[in-house]
Amino acid sequence: MSVRRKMKIMRTKNYILTLMFAFGFLLVSRPAVSGGVKSIDPKQLDLMLQANPQIQLLDVREDWEVRQGKISGSKHIPLGELEKRLQELDPQRPIIVYCRVGNRSARAAELLQSRGFVEVMHLKGGIEAYSVQRGL
Repeated sequence: MSVRRKMKIMRTKNYILTLMFAFGFLLVSRPAVSGGVKSIDPKQLDLMLQANPQIQLLDVREDWEVRQGKISGSKHIPLGELEKRLQELDPQRPIIVYCRVGNRSARAAELLQSRGFVEVMHLKGGIEAYSVQRGL
C-alpha cells in the first residue's frame, strides 16, 4: 500500500473520530430533559414560582419523608397514589414535580405528561438539592 493511500485512510479515520466526538459532545450538552420532561434546578424553581403563581408544585415523596419538611405551597401525593389521584391536579396549569433526589419526580413527570398534562417539569436533585441551594 502506498504512502499516499495510508495518509488518506488516516485522514478519513481522524475525520470519523472528530465527528463521533462532536456528536457525543452534543448529546452531553443538550438541555436537561428526562423522557421529554424538562428538568429544572432549584434556582430556576424559585424564579418560576415568583414569576407565575399559577404553577402547581407537587411533592411525590412518601408520608414519612414529607413529615421531615416540604417546599411551601406544594401539594403532596405519593408516587404510588398519583395515578388514582390525578383529578386533584389541573392538567392545563404548569406543574413542577419533586421528590427527595429527583428519581421519583422524573417518573411522576413522565406519567403526568403521558396523561395529557401540558407543561410538566421536575426538580433536578429533588428537595435535597433545593435545601442545599437555600442553605437549609
